[in-house]
Amino acid sequence: MNHLIGRTRNESNVASVQSYTINSTSATTIAIAKKDRMHFSVCLDPGTTNVDVYIRLYPAVTDNIKMGEVLTRDTLGNSNLFRSSLAFTGDNVYTGEISAISLVGSVVIHVTEY
Repeated sequence: MNHLIGRTRNESNVASVQSYTINSTSATTIAIAKKDRMHFSVCLDPGTTNVDVYIRLYPAVTDNIKMGEVLTRDTLGNSNLFRSSLAFTGDNVYTGEISAISLVGSVVIHVTEY
């Protein structure tokens, strides 16, 4: 059965949910290119603190540069900085390969797409 989401029809009503461990030494592919992608979201593992993860809208094999959309959950003194999720939905869905790399150490992220 087709489901209307935005201006597109989805052939499947099942979302894919994956967890990835991202490190700071090499980029990791978190979503392959998918021309019919209708939704993509990524979030940091709950309870994670003092981390920055870069979500890159290009293949992991391109480079290990730490740049892109930043997911962060940092505690600095009395201030908390949070941007722990990123989503592309509706008519604003990126359909190419998506990769991620952390600033330092390793962190778990969760990816949902359909």
